[in-house]
Amino acid sequence: MLLIDDLLTLLSPIAGFKFVMRTLMRTAEEQWTDDTPLKEQLLELQEKVDSGEITEEEYVKEEASILRDIREIQERRQALAEQHQSGQ
Repeated sequence: MLLIDDLLTLLSPIAGFKFVMRTLMRTAEEQWTDDTPLKEQLLELQEKVDSGEITEEEYVKEEASILRDIREIQERRQALAEQHQSGQ
């Protein structure tokens, strides 16, 4: 029994470290693939053009940039999903 207890005690920090690393990786992936802030920026941009705070030209330029960033995030999300599927 002592040998098993010693092994469990020895492996416990490794299991804890793996748990922490998996949690950090999942959090990083979620932030890397979260397009919510960009969608909020798009809504704010719409409000600015509606209120006359920015011109239509400025709106189009900013909108294109935000939409490009959203597409990049969607591509990342798809790549991660494919990676997770192939890893299982």
